[in-house]
Amino acid sequence: MIHVFAFLVARRDRSHAEFRDYWRHDHIPSVTRLYAEAGNGGVPMPDMLGYHQNPATEASACGGAGGYDGFAEFWLEDEAAFEQMLASGRVAASVGDDPNFLACPPEWTGTRERVLLDGHGPRKLIRLLRRRTGVSREAFRDLLAADHAERMAGAPGVAGYARNLVIDAAYRLAAPKWDAIEEFRLAEGAALPPPGALRDVLDAALELEVDEAVMAPRS
Repeated sequence: MIHVFAFLVARRDRSHAEFRDYWRHDHIPSVTRLYAEAGNGGVPMPDMLGYHQNPATEASACGGAGGYDGFAEFWLEDEAAFEQMLASGRVAASVGDDPNFLACPPEWTGTRERVLLDGHGPRKLIRLLRRRTGVSREAFRDLLAADHAERMAGAPGVAGYARNLVIDAAYRLAAPKWDAIEEFRLAEGAALPPPGALRDVLDAALELEVDEAVMAPRS
């Protein structure tokens, strides 16, 4: 299964509450209208196996600091479906509505997900990881696949943990800024575990806490 992320930066002339409200209640109807006005043509949207909206918490929103104000999540069958999604007429139609609540186009990336701890703590956080120049994709993936993921899943206060490695198709089609995305479900008051030895091969890491809204449950 392919886990797709679309990272969003809100317009700075709107409050975070306005951004959340428009995304939740107005964006999908607007895209549906724009797609219909365009004749519902182009490449069809692949079957989605789940769709979640994840606006950042008020404290975690970037506020122009170079981070993100939230991200959408989609689950698709395979890499071919990811390529089809990016080329679809519906995604093209969404471009017409994006300026109503976004400062810039979404940053798309596709990943292959592995859930190491399937729990559901009250807090959801992600950590985005970018490898240093000179560290190959393969070497970076090997490090994440080794004992690092086991340490993260076993850290105090971690109720759920998933590791998402960016797929080759994403590098070819979407020029992702990140090489991996860690997803944590934490107990109330728990701290995000530090990346440990992985820090030695990182160029950058970004953490974001979100309020999850399940728009279409995962199947």
